Amino acid sequence: CCCPTFLVATGGPWLSVLGGVFTDRFIVPLTAMSWMALSKREEDNQVYHSARVPVALRNCLVKLQTFYRALKGPSTFIANKPHPRYFPYPTSFTTEDGTSTRFRYLTSLEEDPAYHCTARDSDPVKVVVKFISRYGKEVHEFLARKG
Repeated sequence: CCCPTFLVATGGPWLSVLGGVFTDRFIVPLTAMSWMALSKREEDNQVYHSARVPVALRNCLVKLQTFYRALKGPSTFIANKPHPRYFPYPTSFTTEDGTSTRFRYLTSLEEDPAYHCTARDSDPVKVVVKFISRYGKEVHEFLARKG
């Protein structure tokens, strides 16, 4: 397990929530530094945002607690292979036709958030898995057609 956690940073009236894992990557800020104090002028949007951050954190902490409770005991590690904490926790994906494919991480690809994996089907295939915030389906289909 890469031990996901939330870090709450404060400085006076400022608040930020960050996400952290035990790996070789940096901690990711999940929110900007937010002003949590009231000022003399009316700030409906600021008050609304200030209330949303702790509520979202509370909801995420429930999910994080569920994640940790579902963890099994220590697993067996393979000698001379990178520790599992250096890889993201998703180990499967579902295709458009509903087929679920499980995979096993082999190595990371340089400093990019892409990983060399082996699909765990009856006939294992090497694949590259990359985690992104946006996806260009048409571009990937075009490149797949071009080989």
